[in-house]
Amino acid sequence: MTLTTMAKIRVIGMVFGTFLSLLGPSSANASCGAWGCKGQITRIYAQGNGAILIGTDQDKSQANCTSPNNVYFTVKSNQPARDTFLAMLISAQSQNRELHIRIVENTSDCEVMYIVMDQ
Repeated sequence: MTLTTMAKIRVIGMVFGTFLSLLGPSSANASCGAWGCKGQITRIYAQGNGAILIGTDQDKSQANCTSPNNVYFTVKSNQPARDTFLAMLISAQSQNRELHIRIVENTSDCEVMYIVMDQ
């Protein structure tokens, strides 16, 4: 990832964070199912190969996938929305907001399909 890309991600994260701070705290209920999880981000783990591992405050054992270390969801390095996902993750974590993380079911690494941030 280039310095320019990192700067763009940081700016997007700050914009999301500012917007979210105006909305107030999240009132959504956290949960997990075969589809993935809805909860707060506890860890963002950027690997050297470009993949991003996501830790949440939820028990991922209900997700219909094989989670790395039974802890993480994975954004692959070739995911077209990878930089947008990363900005959303940083913003949600910094604002203690919940995200809805939808996985590709039956994947060996709990691959993330999409991420939703509600008010």
